[in-house]
Amino acid sequence: MPLSDPHPDIDSAPDSDPNACDGLSESGPIPCYIAAPTSPSYPGPTATQRVSADRAPSAYPAPSDAPDPFSYSLTLPARPTSAGVARGAVRTTLHTHGLTALTFPAMVLVGELIATAVYFTPSPDIYLSLRYRPHDPCPTTEDHALSPSGTLRLIAYDAHPPHTSPHLGALCNARRRTALRVLAAVTKTCTGTWGFGPSHEPGGGTRTWTTLPNTPPATTW
Repeated sequence: MPLSDPHPDIDSAPDSDPNACDGLSESGPIPCYIAAPTSPSYPGPTATQRVSADRAPSAYPAPSDAPDPFSYSLTLPARPTSAGVARGAVRTTLHTHGLTALTFPAMVLVGELIATAVYFTPSPDIYLSLRYRPHDPCPTTEDHALSPSGTLRLIAYDAHPPHTSPHLGALCNARRRTALRVLAAVTKTCTGTWGFGPSHEPGGGTRTWTTLPNTPPATTW
């Protein structure tokens, strides 16, 4: 297996532009009735029509105050383009379940998980698990810092088997930690946990996980 860095230019990458969102509207969506034509034969929408337009259904159902537990799994091709597919799936899932505040850090983390899994796996497929638990009285190893407000857990599975040689195993683990340094930094900032280790499912290989508590600073990015 080649041991080249999957993020060769990360240390020299420019910082994100703090003014990247300049010019975007902060007042929310434009009401549907603003662009309605007016003429003697069509004086404009009535008050009832305006209220109906303002209350038009959104693309996602209204979130509840306390999101219910959920669990989703995806099988993805072991290709770099799968990172975009995974980010889209995570965004839709979080919006659907009323966890929009976690969208930005979760999309960063899932992109790093998928990129690393694609780099290391010898298999044509990788797997992604997305889980949310409001509270777990018996947390697993990766959930030992479970938040009482709920925790989102992202897990990527790749088919890279454990090395039989301790020396090669240590080198490979060091390479994986290097590949995951962005994930580690974001997870630490969000007071979550992360790690990787042998996986017994699906089909063996390596499991890499990260958790996001549903509390600041993860919810204030």
